Amino acid sequence: MSASRFLQLVVTRLAPVAMSSASSSWSCTKCTFLNSPSQKLNCMICLTPLPTPSPLSISSNDEPKWACRACTFLNTYKNSACDICGTRSPSSSSLLAFDDLTDSGSLESNTNNNNNSIGSVFFPLRRCSKRKAMDDDDVIEVDGGSVKKSNEIESKGEASGSGTALSCVKILTYNVWFREDLELSNRMRAIGHLIQLHSPHLICFQEVIPEIYEIFRKSNWWKEYTCSVSVDAAQSRGYYCMLLSKVGMKSSSCKSFRNSIMGRDLSIAEVEVPGRKPLVLATSHLESPCPGPPKWDQMYSRERVEQANEAIEHLRANPNVVFGGDMNWDDKLDGKFPLADKWVDVWEVLKPGDLGFTYDTKANPMLSGNRALQKRLDRFFCRLDDYELGGIEMVGKEAIPGLSYVKEKRVRGDVKKLELPVLPSDHFGLKLNGSDAAIRKSSIRRIAVEGYDISSRKDVVEEGLRKHLASRGIKLIHAFAHELDFNRTILCRCGLIYVNEEDEEKALTFDGSDMGGSILRVTAYPFGSNRLDHFFATPEAQDKYRQRVLNVRGFDTCLAEDKVEEMARSVFPGSYCSVLGEVVFVHLRGKDAIEKALKLSGRSAGGFNLVVNAVLPLRKDGGGGVSLARRLAMAEKDEAARLAEAARLAKGKRTKAARLAKAETAKAARLAMAEKDKAILSEGNQKSIMTTD
Repeated sequence: MSASRFLQLVVTRLAPVAMSSASSSWSCTKCTFLNSPSQKLNCMICLTPLPTPSPLSISSNDEPKWACRACTFLNTYKNSACDICGTRSPSSSSLLAFDDLTDSGSLESNTNNNNNSIGSVFFPLRRCSKRKAMDDDDVIEVDGGSVKKSNEIESKGEASGSGTALSCVKILTYNVWFREDLELSNRMRAIGHLIQLHSPHLICFQEVIPEIYEIFRKSNWWKEYTCSVSVDAAQSRGYYCMLLSKVGMKSSSCKSFRNSIMGRDLSIAEVEVPGRKPLVLATSHLESPCPGPPKWDQMYSRERVEQANEAIEHLRANPNVVFGGDMNWDDKLDGKFPLADKWVDVWEVLKPGDLGFTYDTKANPMLSGNRALQKRLDRFFCRLDDYELGGIEMVGKEAIPGLSYVKEKRVRGDVKKLELPVLPSDHFGLKLNGSDAAIRKSSIRRIAVEGYDISSRKDVVEEGLRKHLASRGIKLIHAFAHELDFNRTILCRCGLIYVNEEDEEKALTFDGSDMGGSILRVTAYPFGSNRLDHFFATPEAQDKYRQRVLNVRGFDTCLAEDKVEEMARSVFPGSYCSVLGEVVFVHLRGKDAIEKALKLSGRSAGGFNLVVNAVLPLRKDGGGGVSLARRLAMAEKDEAARLAEAARLAKGKRTKAARLAKAETAKAARLAMAEKDKAILSEGNQKSIMTTD
């Protein structure tokens, strides 16, 4: 990095050191902690004396210097490490580095050597310069805090009124960890690959710095998104949160928290989802816990709770809002997150019983050299009146191939070097999937139909039922006319139709209607009822080999096709699956299999909220369907396989019985031999006694 670049770092990121007035807070020159006006002599954290009130200059002479990223001290270029905290040149560490809090070993060693550990302890305490970056005309005061005025944005996404309605909104939140000396470019590229893989419509980023912003901005995936932070603002701010949208961003704003000493704020954007109601997206990076000497109790729980309340209060008026980010929340320390009515913690709702650690030194091998720490720091909270929750999962849990780094760890006074893998971040990301409320609320209902012409072909009756119900605007999910014989010459007088829940009442009004000269009898036949099962108790070998195709939505089709097909097969065992766009076509055989699939519609199955849109009609003979001879041959083969399996099981039982009999015989022989030996031994003892006498 050039000297001019280091000077730019100094100018744009150094926190003010001088005391502006006797009545204002002052920033420590060593640890950057913001001390209260009552602390007049020494820093409350590191006990460094109060600096003399003089403005901070870049240098007192012409010799260029570099700014330590850990403690912000200005070092000369001849120093390869910071004079204050020992951080290596040019810069290192993170604003939120839980792993660095434990590198120096025990509390006792840290207390005895404050200078060596001070940089690794107080990274989160450095004041963020983003408030300076806001022009005075763009900032207004609200209840003691500053709010950046809402900006109208030229969106790259689709407007809410254009195009096809989006059935599944995907949202990603990720703390990208701005530590620059640990494969920053490779880690950010890995995050870019995750974005391309999962293709989220909305993204919440935390701990973004200008270098990360530039890496993202030059990536191919960036062109699809609108960003809440402009290029100029990104280069003039220290570290910050930002929002990205590829479905249309109407406006964005930034509200600073009143009580933050770390420059934390709430970023908000109003996004326009095609064909849906407007959605408010928000992210934040709440105050970080950063214990350090002399008390080791700087957890900032009170500030965090106040910020959470402030954020929820600011967002609660919106009917559709998603709030995701690095909350730094500790339920044991901070208590329950202060949610308003109708708000939910998404992970608790969709993953009950799962601890959901997003900062995990055990699961994240990059952090395995640290003291054990497992926390659910990253979270999604939401209130959704016009959307439905789909699924939630963690991302970024795999190491980047071919990358490793060396970590020094002090153990009982000795420094050990550990070679560890590199992951995209020290946090895992969270991906939230929404789903279409209008469909998700509609589970499928089963209805029995009688009265149609049983002399007609199966496909004619099923198609006739579809058209008959469509005449009154009812979409038939599936129609089933049962065949009683292999020759398909006789239809069962009772058939089944399947409709969405909201169409059930209207479908029942077809009772007594005329379909092609036949008077239909239509009655409800709920899943689980068996009063009509005797109609379908005849052999169904011919039905078993007639394939049905389901049109299913709800799977994450942004994943690789083989992954989607594998997930679909886990939900529908024994099926063949194919993917086309957002639809998965599931090929099933048999009435029972198709009915089980229909029962799953509108429910959670295998971690997915599935919707069966339709069961495609069977193909007619001559159109590639299974011939009668083929069906009979397959049925005979199936029966032969069943008999062979029964014979194998019977043989196994006989073999097991023979083994047991043999074991019993051997056991009896051993017992007999033992009794014989016992008798001989007793007889020998008796003779010995008589001889002695």
